[in-house]
Amino acid sequence: MDRLLVIVFAHKEPNAWEALLEAIIGSGFAVTASWPIDTEKGNRTAALGRAALATSLWLVCRKRPTNAKNGRYSEVKRKMQERITERLRYFWDVGIRGPDFVWAAIGPALESYSSYTEVKRMDGQPFTVTEFLTEVRRMVTDFALGQILHGTSTEALDEWTRYYLMHKDYFGAENAPVGECILLAQGYGVSLDDLRAPQVGILKKASSGNALKLLGYTERTSDRIGFAHTSGRIPMIDMIHRVMKLWDANESAHINAYFHEHGLQENPLFKAVVQALIETSPQGSSERSLMETLINYEPGEPVSGVSSSGRSDSDVVQLRLSLDESS
Repeated sequence: MDRLLVIVFAHKEPNAWEALLEAIIGSGFAVTASWPIDTEKGNRTAALGRAALATSLWLVCRKRPTNAKNGRYSEVKRKMQERITERLRYFWDVGIRGPDFVWAAIGPALESYSSYTEVKRMDGQPFTVTEFLTEVRRMVTDFALGQILHGTSTEALDEWTRYYLMHKDYFGAENAPVGECILLAQGYGVSLDDLRAPQVGILKKASSGNALKLLGYTERTSDRIGFAHTSGRIPMIDMIHRVMKLWDANESAHINAYFHEHGLQENPLFKAVVQALIETSPQGSSERSLMETLINYEPGEPVSGVSSSGRSDSDVVQLRLSLDESS
């Protein structure tokens, strides 16, 4: 008789997921079907106004055939990608966003991964459960970013900006549970401690509770914003925030010089990220108004700038940004 095991799991700690999956696979079971089920109260803070999945995942498991073999990493990864993409298209269409995407994708990805006794890379090293979960998170967040950026390639986008966009899309200006922030950060291989770093960080501890808050450009007060991190790279979100701060200060020559130094005008990701930030900002907010002005900026042409002070049209600052000013 075919043995059937049904597991309902709703933990948000990555270590708990690793322990569960290692136990399932180590016991000789394979996941054959899965469903994310809404078992949370409808009035939970993160769910207000959203068609969000709760984080309970139902896993249907059956005993792996005794003749199951080892799997090849490249083939398993391809099957994971196909299955995840198929399911996430549906989840996105019904309005699901943010960290819940990860819970929704783990089950479909496991259908391939757990069907083998062990999955190995080309060099013979095992593709571990820890690596599997990281790969799933990466696939899911890349899919979501592709939707947020309306199909613009995210291949060259840095990890900090990826995180910023995902966090802002799901939580906005609300406080975010630390566990879900960890989940998003791990999907991009970045440390939550780095994201919370003094001066250059994009997260800060919320005023109450065990939660974090995403920082807007006015809250990132360090003069280091917009310059290279210790890695040598400048996150796109830092470039955007620096330009916005310069715009507020009416530093037209510096804006023009910064655009040319970093090739922002020629970089398709610049406008795509600004557009995504606009779409995830509240209507009528001063930050959104400034970004709507910024996205139309052309170096060397006069531009009407709307600052974060919320000036009316009669007070709008006229910035003349000519190539001569930066020389």
